[in-house]
Amino acid sequence: EVGAFEGQASESLVLHQRVGYASVYRIWQELKRYLDLFGRHASISMKSVAELYEVWCLLEVRRILLNLGFVEKTAHRAAFKKNGLEKNLVDNFGAAFMLERADGIKIRLAHEPVFSRSNAPDFGEIYSWTTVQKPDIFLEATFPNQERIQWIFDAKYRVEDGSDGMDRAPDDAINQMHRYRDALIYINQANDGEPEKSRPILGAFVLYPGWFAEENTRNPYQEAIAAVG
Repeated sequence: EVGAFEGQASESLVLHQRVGYASVYRIWQELKRYLDLFGRHASISMKSVAELYEVWCLLEVRRILLNLGFVEKTAHRAAFKKNGLEKNLVDNFGAAFMLERADGIKIRLAHEPVFSRSNAPDFGEIYSWTTVQKPDIFLEATFPNQERIQWIFDAKYRVEDGSDGMDRAPDDAINQMHRYRDALIYINQANDGEPEKSRPILGAFVLYPGWFAEENTRNPYQEAIAAVG
């Protein structure tokens, strides 16, 4: 049976001897004393790789926008609830960024916005007429003429092997993108003053950790993207 370790505990000599690691070593000592004091009652917040990948994708989209010349105007931090050392996102309160470029285009980048039919129909808003929809990443561009275009990105930390040997997104993830495009409805005011419904999502894309040499290889989904977005 596996029992308690009764040997001599050892730590990295690098942490002891190198000046550059002094602050890391100090924090580790504080954490170790906390764990020793509370024993099994102490828990450290651990996130799955899938959760971290989703947040990373959001920040990567933001970085791409900044590289395209957009400047961040405002940012709404995600709301957290804390239980001891454990931190979790409060439902329906994700991060959001507002960006703007010199040509007048404004961008809203939101993490897990919630679309439902709670107060529809209001003009100029997007709703889900059937069930609540909560995509991972929502990107909306507003042009100087007030025209708005929306895109959806969903992070999936899964890869499937294609028949051509290339990394593919899971089929159910692609089907989910079609669901988002079908379920989300935009309410526009028609000429007669009545509400007019349309589907506003220009494109819905799966973000998955596949790999291919994009300089030498064509995106395996390029034809589908060109055909149906």
